[in-house]
Amino acid sequence: MGKKYFFCKTNNHPIEYKTGEKMIYDLELREEGKKISCHTFSYTIERDFEEKIEGTVDGRNGTITLETVMNKPGFAHVICRALDENGNRLDDCDDFEGGTGAEVETLRTSTPKPERFSEFWENCRKELYSVDTETIGYKEVEKEEYPDFNIYDVKIKCAGSMPVSGYISAPKKEGKYPAYVFYKGYGVVPAPISCKQDAIIFYINAHGIENGRPEEYYKKLAQTKLKNYGLTKEQNEDPDKSYFKYMAIRAAQAARFLLTLPNYNGELILHGGSQGAFQATAASVLVPEVKLLDIYIPWLCDTNANSVGRLRSCAPEYSDGLAFYDLTNIASMIHCPVKLMAGLGDYTCPPTGVFSFYNAIPTKKEMRVIQNKIHLYQSPEAEEFKVNYPVF
Repeated sequence: MGKKYFFCKTNNHPIEYKTGEKMIYDLELREEGKKISCHTFSYTIERDFEEKIEGTVDGRNGTITLETVMNKPGFAHVICRALDENGNRLDDCDDFEGGTGAEVETLRTSTPKPERFSEFWENCRKELYSVDTETIGYKEVEKEEYPDFNIYDVKIKCAGSMPVSGYISAPKKEGKYPAYVFYKGYGVVPAPISCKQDAIIFYINAHGIENGRPEEYYKKLAQTKLKNYGLTKEQNEDPDKSYFKYMAIRAAQAARFLLTLPNYNGELILHGGSQGAFQATAASVLVPEVKLLDIYIPWLCDTNANSVGRLRSCAPEYSDGLAFYDLTNIASMIHCPVKLMAGLGDYTCPPTGVFSFYNAIPTKKEMRVIQNKIHLYQSPEAEEFKVNYPVF
């Protein structure tokens, strides 16, 4: 038997509703593209500024229709589950988590920009450029699956207590290539090795730690020195003491290093998702040579959202210092084109915050959104939609 999941159709483009307009979700439970049934569907509807609605309906015909409306600009978040006769989740069945937005082009951040915001980031830039991009570790790595690439485990000197640490790959054939920096999401893990035809890739870990060590090394760090890094209010009250400061500077130093390579062709692209999107965005505003910011499900967007009644995850808890790292504030400093993707069911990086970030970007930009996508999952038949304002 295959995986069970939901397929969703809405009565309008999911992010082109008006306030007061009825949002209708027609959900069908499927297995390998064919409708199936269950005993009961349970559902939850949450909306920015509104009370939660919950309920159950008969699931024997395999479909459920849900309705809601937004009274203010923002997003509705709909969750639906398939249950058996005992009220337990159906075996091997994914939930539906998706959403719809009303007047999303009007969304703006609720996170105040600190008075010394520009001064802080200028000081970060000065600290970044005070340290040359000098390699302090450079070890060739042999990988049978990548015979046409040179691969190196690299450490680069950087401001702060930790270096930049990651793997660089480049084609062995002579030529000049575009250069990418890839950034990791939240966690204590090494950088992976990634190779791309006709491109240089520098994939760094988030912490400047060793790569290629046994799993126990990373588990120990996650339980001790790096436990809950960046997540507590106390850690972020002072932006100069926040863990995110030198994470951002390391991200930028990695980009600067690629500028020095003899086989770099002048095209510098930064790429990452979630925490990786934060790193890529911060690096892009510190390094003027960046040509494209290509990110998805960006973290730390409108971290003050709960205070005004918008939906957002609880971590990290908001503090005045966190506002310095909020992407909805950093957006105003972006100087290059941006490509962006968001999940309409992702409440680790909620859509209202992501759209507040997108709307604040002053450069050319494009975004796509995916229905029935949460942070680390999307349905086998998830649909993708283009944001139709403004585009390249």
